Amino acid sequence: MDTNNLQTALFLCTDHLVTGEVFELVVNLEKDMLITHPQPSLEQLPAYYKSPNYVSHTNTRKSFLDITYHTVKTIQTNTKIKKLARLFPNKGTLLDIGSGTGDFVIGCQQKGWKAFAMEPNAFAKKQGQAKGVSYIDSFKDINDNSMDCITLWHVLEHVSDLTTLFENMNRVLSPNGRIVIAAPNFLSWDAKYYENKWAAYDVPRHLWHFSPKAVERIFSEVGFVLVKKAPMLWDAFYVSMLSEKINKRKPSFLFGLINGIRSNWRARRTGMYSSLQYEFKKRT
Repeated sequence: MDTNNLQTALFLCTDHLVTGEVFELVVNLEKDMLITHPQPSLEQLPAYYKSPNYVSHTNTRKSFLDITYHTVKTIQTNTKIKKLARLFPNKGTLLDIGSGTGDFVIGCQQKGWKAFAMEPNAFAKKQGQAKGVSYIDSFKDINDNSMDCITLWHVLEHVSDLTTLFENMNRVLSPNGRIVIAAPNFLSWDAKYYENKWAAYDVPRHLWHFSPKAVERIFSEVGFVLVKKAPMLWDAFYVSMLSEKINKRKPSFLFGLINGIRSNWRARRTGMYSSLQYEFKKRT
């Protein structure tokens, strides 16, 4: 992505998961988004995911937050699949990018989808394969116009080369297909409340930080049209709990629960939920 039009840093954020390094969040006024600076190279990035506490790459349930994450993930997975069923009553072929250990793909397969996973992290992929998840290693292995639906659940912010990703998705998505994504919203109430200790900044694993306007604009520039936008209500609670843990306030569960409610309540008026789900189609 073009990183021109960068302004001064909004503030500094710390990698609370692995290294303790400090990164800038730099404003891109043209795109209405924030950019992590400096961004690790492709060779450096895998090291920032090497933590037993990176729960989306594991099936662990050791801590209360781990249990909370997997409980919410199960609820969210069922909700996502139900929404897709209304969009595609006859199911079809689905590609889930950034699948982690593959639970969403398994759920889709159980509901009649021909679903495939794509995941760059070898550790997460190995766990998914043990559960029978079908992984595709490269877009080169996917035929043109062969996917009815492509999903990216909190993945877009991790992708170094967004230009190539969009080119590949455009090629493999069928003419009447849909791209469904979810992304954190740095204009939400909880993001403003926690500032540089908002857990969803998650530097440097999150390379980009989107507003709703930024998501719509980026997709529009590469030939997609927004069909629908909806809140991801559970995310406000989990992100707030993680943010409370970063702030070392106890009990983090209780304070996170309260601020999750506050964030969702404020968003009823503004539309600025902690995370949003977007559905896009190809521009005709």
